[in-house]
Amino acid sequence: MSRPLAVNLVVQTAEEMLYVPAQEIASLMPTYPRRWRVVLADGRVGHRTGPLPDGPWVPLADGWVRPEHLTRDGDFWRDPAGFLYAYTPLHPAEDDEEEEDELPPGLLAVEYRDKKWIWRTETEESECELSSNQLREVFPDLVKIDSRRLIDLRRVRKFGNAGVLGWVQLDQGERFEVSGRCNHALAARLGLESLSTQDLDVLGKIWKLRDFPYDLTSADPAQILQDHPDKQTFAENLLWQTVVHFEHGQPNDYGRNIHTFLLNPLMAAGARCGYTFTLKDLRELIRTLVFKTEVLQLRQLGFTEKDPGRRKRGHLRPDVLLLAPVSHRQPASQAAEAAGVSLLLTGDQEQLALEFLAAELQGPLQILEFDLKPGEAERLKNRFERWELECPGPTAVLHRLEDLPQALPQQATPQSREPFRRIPLESYTGLVYVNPEDILSWSPTPPSRWRVELKDGRVFHHPGPVPPAPPAATTTDPTLWLESRNEMGVWHLEDGSEVDTGIPYAATQHPSLAALTRTLSANYQRIQSSSSDGLVLDGGHSFALPRGTAAQRWLKIAGVPSFSAFGPDSRGLRFLEIRDVPYEIARAEAEKLRADFSGLLPLMANVLWQVGCGRYRYGDGFAGFFYRPMQATLYRAGYLTRRQLERMSVKDRIYLRFCNLVTKMVKVYRLFDYDQLGFSDPFPENRILGERQPQRILLLEKGDRIAEWGRLLQQEFGMTLLQTQGNPSLLAVKYLREALKPLSEVEIYFYGDFDQAGWDMPTTLRNHLRFYGCECTRIERLVLASVFTPEEQELYSRALLPTTTEGKSRVARFVRESGGVQGQARGIHANWLQPYERLVQRWRELTE
Repeated sequence: MSRPLAVNLVVQTAEEMLYVPAQEIASLMPTYPRRWRVVLADGRVGHRTGPLPDGPWVPLADGWVRPEHLTRDGDFWRDPAGFLYAYTPLHPAEDDEEEEDELPPGLLAVEYRDKKWIWRTETEESECELSSNQLREVFPDLVKIDSRRLIDLRRVRKFGNAGVLGWVQLDQGERFEVSGRCNHALAARLGLESLSTQDLDVLGKIWKLRDFPYDLTSADPAQILQDHPDKQTFAENLLWQTVVHFEHGQPNDYGRNIHTFLLNPLMAAGARCGYTFTLKDLRELIRTLVFKTEVLQLRQLGFTEKDPGRRKRGHLRPDVLLLAPVSHRQPASQAAEAAGVSLLLTGDQEQLALEFLAAELQGPLQILEFDLKPGEAERLKNRFERWELECPGPTAVLHRLEDLPQALPQQATPQSREPFRRIPLESYTGLVYVNPEDILSWSPTPPSRWRVELKDGRVFHHPGPVPPAPPAATTTDPTLWLESRNEMGVWHLEDGSEVDTGIPYAATQHPSLAALTRTLSANYQRIQSSSSDGLVLDGGHSFALPRGTAAQRWLKIAGVPSFSAFGPDSRGLRFLEIRDVPYEIARAEAEKLRADFSGLLPLMANVLWQVGCGRYRYGDGFAGFFYRPMQATLYRAGYLTRRQLERMSVKDRIYLRFCNLVTKMVKVYRLFDYDQLGFSDPFPENRILGERQPQRILLLEKGDRIAEWGRLLQQEFGMTLLQTQGNPSLLAVKYLREALKPLSEVEIYFYGDFDQAGWDMPTTLRNHLRFYGCECTRIERLVLASVFTPEEQELYSRALLPTTTEGKSRVARFVRESGGVQGQARGIHANWLQPYERLVQRWRELTE
């Protein structure tokens, strides 16, 4: 089960595969060819394809950024790699405060040794009371990498393949092998098909070619040499930069053929860096990048045609293309012109003509060949299809150019395709496609979707509105798919039989066939389901997902944006497997619970969902709700054993997971509010509404002297007070916000420790208030290193010595943002701001 929000993002650089926390990504910008350029906070540059998942970024230009990783450079923002974007004011990115983690702090792995599971952290080892199944159900961030080891997926930073084995590297540098059996499962958890690349449809060479924030022909040679340690890398990226500029409409004054391009830019730019290039070098580059891997085209380098007469777009039937040798120039040109069809004269130096013609045409193309060498037409057809120009059917062979008018194929019309008769619905693993007559009912259900019940009892969902009824089928078509074997077509029927068509290509004879591959077409009226794993037809026949233009054609036919879902899972409905069931989950039998809910998280979420929808009422707070009915339900379903119920360690971890789930369903997914769960104000005594300065909130971190002096300060100055035991909870802030109405803006003054934990508390309060519609215009901290003298800083401060990688990262951020104590990772307890009069003076400094 993948996460619906981006915690980490897969990024592929020229050298490696990364799994990067979203907060460490500085910018994500669209770039050629249909991919995203990803700049990390440390300046590394990578790429990724496909849509971006939800993440903690703010929009800028055509992409997304984390403002704290950008710097102002005149009228521009500059990211850590040096790319510039036109300046516009940016609001800070909002991060959800860190959830309390139910896993042991600093966990590296859970390992099976001596017939028991062991928690292995960065500092110690301890026995684990859970079974393998419980580990994966209770803690979905744990992933299996071999038969005896699980790791925390959030700590993975690099991964890849090493032969049959995969590998992962954690944030503290430790590297683990991934067994062959676990390779595919781990890749799927990362949203990939393979650990070796981010997208199998992208040629490997493309990932080696990257974007640079400077011009490779004129930048500082030292900078260029740092990024390009050899002449091959430099030359390939120079050609690639030329292509990217071409695709972005940025003209250049480079040479327009191979000889002049060698002089400028290749030789001229190379000489600045100490690299020398010959015509042989450039020819080899073009052979590799243009003809072998086809990652770029000569026209994208700015090359011009010496002989533009070798190609022509037809003025009557541009969808028909005549291929003829250049030796037949005159008669072939005359015949193509008379028939109004497109023309390409083949032979030596055909590349530019082929590229320019392909850019002018639209598929599907129907190809006629005259006097070509065996296999030449098929070679060119393959080139067109790789450039996403569909060429269905075999090429027709002309024996005489005079026969061209009679050989013109019938013009294909889009109207000949039968409309899709099934209705797509959403399951928790992908989409299902059902016949209208199999649907029993459509019922509106929160949040703004439809529950669709089938006559066989299955239940799915649709985002709405209810689609119009598709046209009914006049006959039952037994055809499932058509396969090309040895250039002949073979029908595959639903009874398992095969029928030879007797003709080379028969797809055009069937109005409901769409190509999956060049040799396979399927009946889209018989599609049963689709997901990231592939398509399934009636009878259970499965196929890999179509790619490129074929994929777009299938999606258009079905009327869906993807094969897996109707859209992003911003409400967490698929991730949590939220469903409507006609019984009270908290009272259901164990067999029913195990049959209807795939794991611990969906079970807890659906109990909460029933309460949030107003069907039942249980406890009036986190603890009460968990102990009645959640704990008993989990025990009945088998997620807690009797022994674990009696011991606190496992139960406490599940309780913490429950609390995090409730907060996420309220704040992140916005499925309901605490009122709908029946939760009451847990600690009203920890909140005082200010009589004189209600808009100023004094946030107290903890008890003892801080609580005593904070309340004295409140009595003296009349501000609003909120006391917490750690980070302010969303539930406590809800009732604070209700007390503050009708104020729309507030200021926060934090009275607590100057360290990594205290540093985040006012930010958390600000984010919670913003969630409830109240803006914070100012955050001040009463206790900072600067309020103490240098001598006091030496005397009062303490070293911050975290033992885990997560703790070290948090301390590093605290020092970076606050300056620490004299630039060092040290903190100061709030109690040292004494006597009380000194606290009063500090308050006056900030407010008067």
